[in-house]
Amino acid sequence: IIPSLILVIIVSKILKKFSNNFYVKTVITTLKPIGCALLVSVAISLLIPKLSDIKSMVLLLVLLLLSWKSKKDPIFYIFLAALAGIIFY
Repeated sequence: IIPSLILVIIVSKILKKFSNNFYVKTVITTLKPIGCALLVSVAISLLIPKLSDIKSMVLLLVLLLLSWKSKKDPIFYIFLAALAGIIFY
């Protein structure tokens, strides 16, 4: 954990120093959608095998609708999903 923390701090300071550079801004702007795409890809690859039964699909849809309708902390939905998993499975 410590070596990665040190690396992140060093990269952060370097990026802060060159934050007004056109090329640095372009790279950072390009990396944001790439990071989102990677996260979505991992989420889909983890999600598809788990949606094998109707209870899982209903739980996913209910939690998605709740998260869009009421803007609560994501931790709340994680605990709610864990509680539903304990009850239903």
